[in-house]
Amino acid sequence: MKAAVIFSVTIFSDALIYTIDEWLKIFESKFKDCDFYFGVNSGTKKEVFDKIKAAKINKIIIKSPLELYATSDASGFQAALFALKNERKKYDYYWFGHTKGGVNARESRRKYYISEFFNQRDILEKEFLEKNIGVYGLHAVYKSSDNATYWNNYSGFFDHGNIPIASNINFSDLTYEHVNTSFVETFFIINGKALNWFIETAKDEWFFKKINNRYYFETVFPWLASRYGMSTYIENQKDFLNPSVFLPKIQFTKKI
Repeated sequence: MKAAVIFSVTIFSDALIYTIDEWLKIFESKFKDCDFYFGVNSGTKKEVFDKIKAAKINKIIIKSPLELYATSDASGFQAALFALKNERKKYDYYWFGHTKGGVNARESRRKYYISEFFNQRDILEKEFLEKNIGVYGLHAVYKSSDNATYWNNYSGFFDHGNIPIASNINFSDLTYEHVNTSFVETFFIINGKALNWFIETAKDEWFFKKINNRYYFETVFPWLASRYGMSTYIENQKDFLNPSVFLPKIQFTKKI
């Protein structure tokens, strides 16, 4: 089974350059057999590029156009996924992550995802494959499909590439409803069947049109799995924003 890592990089400050070293250390330790697709946001320090280039991992590095930057890691993910599209490679599953704490000094959250997500690769991949999970994440929040204001906020960009991820309508291989939960902080593993289909189907415009909502890649993009008919697995059942609410650990979707 072959895995790839889709990683968005945003480090503007000299004081935070050291954070890329922490990410590269875990990648060299746990993911040397994987291919990496680094999407680097414009304005990221040159020293960060140099460190990634020197890392002893299989990698492709692509810089995101400045005009796509939306004060988040979204444009970096667009760039990394476009590099994947150009490579025409397919993988069995994909790890998504970004330089948490590379813009705002969030030491504890970065160390948490290094320790509890990437460092747990052997355990998580075993579980992911044995249970045939569609998408896996550590934390999630409830999203009501009846919240008109919420959905209206996403209108205008969830159809980028003419693929209606957020709409529960039949479209090619997307014949299931999405779940009403979303991951937080954009760290998840997604089944290759769904993402490979998306990469093949999405038009180039999707990769070069600015995504104005900074939470797109943690909220909408993982829905590809459930829209494709696969399960969603949430490690921590407490709603991240409302701890009194408990979410189902394994969520299944239904046919439209």
